[in-house]
Amino acid sequence: MLYIYDILLNWCKDKLYDFFEWEKTDKLDHIKKIPLFRVERGIVNKFINKNIKISESFVSRVYNLTEVYTSKKVDKVPYAFLLTDGLMVLAIKTDKQGLVKYRSKLIIDEEEEILCLSNKLDKVNIDYIEKGYIYKDDFSTRQERCIREFLLKEVENSYNNKDYEKLKYLYTEYSGSSKEDMEVIYKELTNSINLEINESHHKLYSLLQLITNKN
Repeated sequence: MLYIYDILLNWCKDKLYDFFEWEKTDKLDHIKKIPLFRVERGIVNKFINKNIKISESFVSRVYNLTEVYTSKKVDKVPYAFLLTDGLMVLAIKTDKQGLVKYRSKLIIDEEEEILCLSNKLDKVNIDYIEKGYIYKDDFSTRQERCIREFLLKEVENSYNNKDYEKLKYLYTEYSGSSKEDMEVIYKELTNSINLEINESHHKLYSLLQLITNKN
């Protein structure tokens, strides 16, 4: 076992964000130390994409080995560790039963340093059970997912509240044309937003944000 010191982690419950998608509002953990384990190729990728339950015998090995800086002291993190397969590094946090609850990627410079260090490690076997995929990845960015959620909410609220003038306005701003059939407008807007966030959606999002901020 090798300890890694002084790294930043951004614990994600569902969708896992790359470091370049981290935002200022994210609550980052400044880790004082955390154990690192090297595994076979392909295992880290499974931990990224699937719901995983690790054996209790393994998670008991890492109990309270991870430490995190807080505002006034250093706290223990009960079940946390790093996994690497020599290609990437992933931080894992589980519950007492070994169910993976949170994951985090690393800042690129810190990941590269850890990958170099991991060459010294022997590979370990981790007993785990796969419980299906976490989500269907649409390969959209964090910003695109944010825009999608916001626009769908605006369209849904306008349609459900029968605010048809606003719905027609949204459609005109998006498409550059006008229609009167509310069902058609609603379906075309929602289908386009769910399909792919394009430049027209970005412009509509910016416009609605501007209106919201003014109000």
